[in-house]
Amino acid sequence: MISLLFLFSEENIKSHIYFLANDYLEGRLCGYNQIARDYIKFYLKKLGYEIITQEFDVDGKIKIDSFYLSLNIPAKPLYFSSSGYAKFNEISIVDGDSFDEIGLIHKAIDERNKKKKAIIFLLSKPIQKSYFKNDLNIIALQVPKEYKDSLKNKKIEIFLKISKEKVKGENIFAIKKGKSLKYVIIGAHYDHLGYGDISSLDSIYDVHNGADDNASGVAGVLELANYYKDKQVSDNIVFAFWDCEEIGTVGSDYYIKNPLFPLENTKIYINFDMIGRLKDSTLTIIGSKTAIELEDILKRNNQFFNLKLVNSGFGSSDQNAFYNSKIPVLHFFTGVHKDYHKTTDDANFINYEGIKEILEYVIRVVDDILRTETLTYNEIKQERSFTSSNRVRLGVIPDYSYEGVGIRIIGVSKNTPAEKVGLKEGDIILKIGEYDIKNIYDLTYALTKFKKGQKVKIEFKRDDKIITENIKF
Repeated sequence: MISLLFLFSEENIKSHIYFLANDYLEGRLCGYNQIARDYIKFYLKKLGYEIITQEFDVDGKIKIDSFYLSLNIPAKPLYFSSSGYAKFNEISIVDGDSFDEIGLIHKAIDERNKKKKAIIFLLSKPIQKSYFKNDLNIIALQVPKEYKDSLKNKKIEIFLKISKEKVKGENIFAIKKGKSLKYVIIGAHYDHLGYGDISSLDSIYDVHNGADDNASGVAGVLELANYYKDKQVSDNIVFAFWDCEEIGTVGSDYYIKNPLFPLENTKIYINFDMIGRLKDSTLTIIGSKTAIELEDILKRNNQFFNLKLVNSGFGSSDQNAFYNSKIPVLHFFTGVHKDYHKTTDDANFINYEGIKEILEYVIRVVDDILRTETLTYNEIKQERSFTSSNRVRLGVIPDYSYEGVGIRIIGVSKNTPAEKVGLKEGDIILKIGEYDIKNIYDLTYALTKFKKGQKVKIEFKRDDKIITENIKF
């Protein structure tokens, strides 16, 4: 077989990643990443493509509109805080160093459920995050631990008014038109974590450049667009660049609800997320059995890689939205590493030759898919599901883009309590046992309170009807 390696320029790939992962772009935070958007559009236009965009509203960073604390000590609202007023015995003071991040959130929910209106965490290291989709209906502050004595036996009052900046997410598309009415969509998300405003695993507040996550995937899609620009293709190829993946695949979920190309004519979605750290020739591909034909296609076109094939298409990247819509998917991935979601995910650590090798392989796979008349969707019987870190699982996939009260479901895993009780896509979970479910953190909190074999009532909304069922974990 003739090598295609010469068709991809390592310099092109490197220039994309070094630009997108530059400090000047300030971490490409969802809603604050206009320079990255402009770069993607500029390159696609340079290739001769017409640009299609799709905007959607998202909540941005927290703004402190008004803040009063009756003590003269340094204090700062935490990113999951609510607005409100609290005084004296309505306030809990807690040593926050004994909790991890989700533990802080669950402790705040604990105190809220005890009718407290505010919680002050004493922390040795400040938490810098400023971006949060849901608040917890309790004022949450952080105070440096050395001020512990200043809080003793004091009549404390707190007033806090915060708001969320309203920003726009933007999906970007270019299409190579084919002869059929079918669509092959190839995509990657271009947003990252800003200064660590969301999901950072670092203890410092600084630019998170996201060279691997996911400038590497964006570079891959841009260069595939470059490769196909002058080719004749049987099916339409859509090159998609998703925004707001890091806050829960919001951009791709929005597209599924508002498709620009018919979902019923979408042959496959191919995703790139973190393809920049190829090591020992090991390439993970998620979704290898989401169509009956895919595993054979992947294997017969592989010349180089040690493939780790994952049958299901379920996962925490943009292929998930398509998979939940019963569209075959493939997700290419070179693995998590020590710089994941840290300030050290920089362009100098990328394996550029590895990206070229992956793209060469992908070309063979895509061309094979284009020659295949139909891909037969295959439902995977056993797959991972959303679950808490404790012993029980519910078995639902939440819709992270949902803005209302409760948890809307976009998928239910097989042979789980959720399936057995009859939950299905579109249902909105409102209550489990005694715990109200207003957002994702209420759900994770509630699941820590139950044990295997325990039966509780679950309340959910289907269309305009409230349904209550007994569920067994």
